[in-house]
Amino acid sequence: MGAYAQAFERALLDPEGFWGQAATAIDWYRQADRVLDDDESPFTRWFVGGELNTCPAAKPPNTTECTAPIRAHASIPTTASGIIGM
Repeated sequence: MGAYAQAFERALLDPEGFWGQAATAIDWYRQADRVLDDDESPFTRWFVGGELNTCPAAKPPNTTECTAPIRAHASIPTTASGIIGM
């Protein structure tokens, strides 16, 4: 089985573990209290309590300013700095 197929299978079998591990590659301002909150399934919440700034990941290389537009769902509070609290 190839690496993609293995990752895909793990994401299906253990979504909380898979995405929790993937989230370690992100610079968080505040780590999430829970990776997956499915207490009210099928309405799930991901990275509950986590706080991150998406701008550094979106800015072009070799720039000092973050001018990337912020795109978020209306139900997620967003500040002018681009910090999204979930």
